[in-house]
Amino acid sequence: MLDLSTNITFLFNSGRKKRLDQNYQFPKEHFYGYFSFKKNFINTKFIEYDEDEDRFSLAIRFFRKITKFPIYTEKLINRENKKIISDSDILIFSNQNIYYSAFPYLLLGKKKKKIVVFFMGYKNILREGESFNKIQRLFFSLVVKKIDRIIFLSKNELNLFSKEFSEFSNKISYAPFVVDGSFWSRKENKPNNKTVLFVGNDENRDYKKTIEIVNSMQDVNFILVTTKINEAMLKKNNYQLINSNWKVNELNDIDLKNLMEKVDVSIIPVNKDATQPSGQSVALQCLAMEIPVIISEFKGFWDKKMFRHNKNIYIIENNSKYSWEENIQSVLDDEKIKKNIAKNGRELIEKNFNLEIFYKNLLEVINLIK
Repeated sequence: MLDLSTNITFLFNSGRKKRLDQNYQFPKEHFYGYFSFKKNFINTKFIEYDEDEDRFSLAIRFFRKITKFPIYTEKLINRENKKIISDSDILIFSNQNIYYSAFPYLLLGKKKKKIVVFFMGYKNILREGESFNKIQRLFFSLVVKKIDRIIFLSKNELNLFSKEFSEFSNKISYAPFVVDGSFWSRKENKPNNKTVLFVGNDENRDYKKTIEIVNSMQDVNFILVTTKINEAMLKKNNYQLINSNWKVNELNDIDLKNLMEKVDVSIIPVNKDATQPSGQSVALQCLAMEIPVIISEFKGFWDKKMFRHNKNIYIIENNSKYSWEENIQSVLDDEKIKKNIAKNGRELIEKNFNLEIFYKNLLEVINLIK
């Protein structure tokens, strides 16, 4: 069991400090349990990437080039953060890329620390069908050896990892991502205005398919929140394109929630071979908002037992444009389907995907470390 005075540090990509500094309400799921730990363990802190930092490091840039791993030590390790890391007993990394960036510095540390890393899309540096080369596999094995516990947000990705790196199977756990249901809750009555929402910026989304759908369904209104779609590719006047992502936060969380109040359905086209749990957070947010979610069938889909087609989510197995059009139109036109998926989706979030469950799961994983 952890002592109440344990020094715990969360390490994040950028975007958290900005939310804390601004005077408005925000959902807490992307803080990965930080607030619950802060409440129960007084010496809990967090640090994050400094996107403006551009310290030159020839060695890191060279290593980044030969491995192709996103190692940005210069964005994370400064004098202040060195001291925080040095004083920490437990380091919790919100994704493997942040850990890669800290790894060169951690190699130099003398004090033993417990290291927990969330993995999502651990093979994202590779093109479709590729495997790690010898240098990449050596580096990856070295970084994994130093980790005490790896937490996957997708059961499918956990299974893929355990088959490929069976020697590390004793380090892995599964903890589903959750959302802040008190924030993502509907205040207004659900609309019936044939408006479809798309939110996303990760590399595994199928943006080409999304563009095809928007161009083809000219009688449907689309709200697109992404920096990955070139407006010149959109041929009709049936869309609103908002260039924003989570880190930049140009469209803040309250603005996004207000947009969600206006839509009938959310779509999440994903590349079928994606192993990362792409679209997970957006899907859960929409379900919490009682918005039916239509999503692709893909390798990294996070939990096929809990999420059931036509019960609490709508899963597209045939990823053709025509299949997407047919299914979107079917859901838009059928009030019974919309109401059932919305009701069941919200109940699923409240029961199984809330912040308290995430905190308990993470605390349990940490307590497994000897």
